[in-house]
Amino acid sequence: MTRYYLETTVFAYLALSMDERWHHAAAIIKAMQEGAFVGVTSFVTFEELVFLVLKNKGREAAMEAGRNFLMMGNLEIVNATRDTANLTVEAMEQVRLMPRDAIHYAVAKERGLEAMVTEDRDFNKAREIRKYGMKAFVEKIGVDTKAGP
Repeated sequence: MTRYYLETTVFAYLALSMDERWHHAAAIIKAMQEGAFVGVTSFVTFEELVFLVLKNKGREAAMEAGRNFLMMGNLEIVNATRDTANLTVEAMEQVRLMPRDAIHYAVAKERGLEAMVTEDRDFNKAREIRKYGMKAFVEKIGVDTKAGP
């Protein structure tokens, strides 16, 4: 089954209902849970998501978002290793990514993933991995944006 790296922004738009992109995030997560693809992400995504929700909606909402994230089907949550850390430093030096973005990049690269779903334009500097915005990814996998997770 095809595997795609899902960066924090996908989960953040879902948890925070930030704008019309919520529908794209919801469609992506639903498709993943229904087996259209396997999502791969880093443990850093969990931390970033919970922190963003804590900051914007409070502690209870952050814990709920964290629990919901951990219960998602077809989502591999990858821990960092020393090799990941080495790739992170390389990405910071060569691609000029900030540390957390470099971790996402390193995990995707280490896992041999060719594509990442993100709304973060900083990843445009990372030429070795194809990037899809959420709208483009929804179109690629051919799912309905009207249905929630």
